Parts: sequence; structure tokens; C-alpha cells
Amino acid sequence: VVWCDCEGSAIGAVMAVKAAGLQDQVKVFCIDVSEQICDLLMEENPVLLAAAGQDGYAMGYDGMMYALRVALGIEEKATEDSYIAPRLFTAENPEEVAEYKAWLQELAG
Repeated sequence: VVWCDCEGSAIGAVMAVKAAGLQDQVKVFCIDVSEQICDLLMEENPVLLAAAGQDGYAMGYDGMMYALRVALGIEEKATEDSYIAPRLFTAENPEEVAEYKAWLQELAG
């Protein structure tokens, strides 16, 4: 098992596992989801089995809404933390991965 803390290391780990011919023995898990990570999750015999993705859109939206509430005087100061749960994508659910990849592509224009 290989755990990677970002997209780049996950892609590198998958490539290394494949180059060594260890696809059936070594599996990779990671943080970060991109189009390339989605492609790796949707492979027929995937090395990458799961990726937890941050919701950058929600993080930005919540931050701006909080700043707006402070600017309008609705909130006096930063009094709370905002928590946005990560989203788990797995090779076992390629339909959800494909849907998320399409959403990423739509955002990119």
C-alpha cells in the first residue's frame, strides 16, 4: 500500500508501480482529485484505488460569504471555523468519478 499526500506523488507512485509490474501487488491511495486522478481511478485494473478530494469551490464560497457577513456588520469578527468535508472517490464507483471529472472540465471551460 502506498499513500500519497498530493496529486503529483500519486501519479508518480502509480507510474512506478506499473513500471515495476506490481499492479496486482501494490495499490495507491491519495489526497487531491484532478482529471488525471479521475482517469487513473477509472482504469480497468486500477492501481489507484481511492482519492479524497477537497472542494475548492465550496472553500472559496464559504470564505467569501463569511468575509461579506463581516464587511456588512452581520458578524463582528472571526468567531467560527468553517469545515468542508472532503469527498471520497473510489475505483469501485467509476460513474461518480466520471461525473466529477465532467464537472471539473465544465469549470475549466
